Amino acid sequence: MQALIAAAVLAAAPASAGFGSAAAASAVPSPPSWTPPLSLGAGAEPSIRTLPAGSLDQQAAVVSAPAGTGSNFWYVDELRNADGSYRLKGSAPQQPDLGTGGGDSEISIGKLPANGKCPAIAYTGLHNIDLLDNFTAARSDTCGESFTNPPNLYATQNTLTDRQWQSFDGVKTNHLIYHKVDTGQIVDSVSYDGGFTYLTQAGPAGLAAIGSLIDPTHAYTQPQVKIGNIVTDYAHPVVGAHYPAAPVGSGEQIHPLYAIFAGTANATETAMSQLPNATYDYLDTLYLATSRDGGRTWTDSKIFSVPAASHRELDLVFPVIAIDSGGGLYAAYSDGFKVSYVSSTSHGARWTRPFQINADNRGTTPDKGRADLFPWLVGGAPGKVDVVWYHGPTTPRSPRSSTRARCATTGRSAGSPGPATALCWTSSRSPSTAWAGRTSPTPVTSAHRATPAPSTPGRTAACPR
Repeated sequence: MQALIAAAVLAAAPASAGFGSAAAASAVPSPPSWTPPLSLGAGAEPSIRTLPAGSLDQQAAVVSAPAGTGSNFWYVDELRNADGSYRLKGSAPQQPDLGTGGGDSEISIGKLPANGKCPAIAYTGLHNIDLLDNFTAARSDTCGESFTNPPNLYATQNTLTDRQWQSFDGVKTNHLIYHKVDTGQIVDSVSYDGGFTYLTQAGPAGLAAIGSLIDPTHAYTQPQVKIGNIVTDYAHPVVGAHYPAAPVGSGEQIHPLYAIFAGTANATETAMSQLPNATYDYLDTLYLATSRDGGRTWTDSKIFSVPAASHRELDLVFPVIAIDSGGGLYAAYSDGFKVSYVSSTSHGARWTRPFQINADNRGTTPDKGRADLFPWLVGGAPGKVDVVWYHGPTTPRSPRSSTRARCATTGRSAGSPGPATALCWTSSRSPSTAWAGRTSPTPVTSAHRATPAPSTPGRTAACPR
């Protein structure tokens, strides 16, 4: 949960040749032109999504951001000017939680229903009415123009919760994962009504046995984890697997779920991280949690790690995973000065070598005055992904963490104590070569400033989807 407050700022660019990320800093096409930035209002770490094609009201984006006293929600329209250019227009803010969820907020969007009008937009806000006790949930069935009123003030069966992420698996089924700060567990709660009520995925003992994305083999890292996001693989339905039928569940087809988290490499590192005088958090390993039974059980596997002796932290901030329309996986991370990603076409069984995206900080230590962090990525067509991150100056006191913002397409953003630039990179890869780690991805576009002004507390930059 971030304490910094920032204004949500959006900017959009013309559609590129594809989605993607890149490793090399070699020649790339000129950056796209940008619409004038749109300032929506106050908020920290905004969650930003787009509605599926064919929705009745096709907004450019829907945005939610916690603002202390509740979370604000906006929808954004893209308007065409007389000269053929475009501009963005934001709605007046709503508060789906009626002022009760001013901690972290998150939104996710379901598949388009049979009537072809508006998908469910599921909202959750971490409570500000009691410390980390629960989430307020609300749902929109009107493409974001209104939400269920009153909201569900206690959406899950758990307390002491923090940092949630969401992903739909169908029209009505929504998965809400979050960190249990008292136990270290990463819990999956599922909704069968489009994100209004949730049931904790439980073990054989019932609700008392709270299920966790951290499997028994990797339980050593549970006291020291950093939760990342969750995605759904719609390209590979699990044959013969469905959620419970109504009235208990949704009866919808089950698809594979993937979540990412950072942790320690072994029990010794976990013990070292818990020492009172520890100066390193040992978050040197990225893990993939996979479920093929609708979130009831999860298995974990390693994505990437660095030696603990390097003192690199792979969670700044946060580790993120994306999936393209063919089911290809991409995992991005930052240690504060290198923004890198790895990819997999084997459902996470094998991963490429890491590709560094940012052009600076190529050495083993940061370039003087340079910080690159807060990456996010969104999958497109098979083999293509958009990557955005934040670049800015460091300070002598905190050379790896002075910039505190993430581009608006990430779904999260926060303030920065100094000038910062939103960076975007779009590229594609050759399925026969890049996945094996033998070649670098091919850059398609690169944009090195999404907003014309430096980012300061109360303002954030944004990159195109």
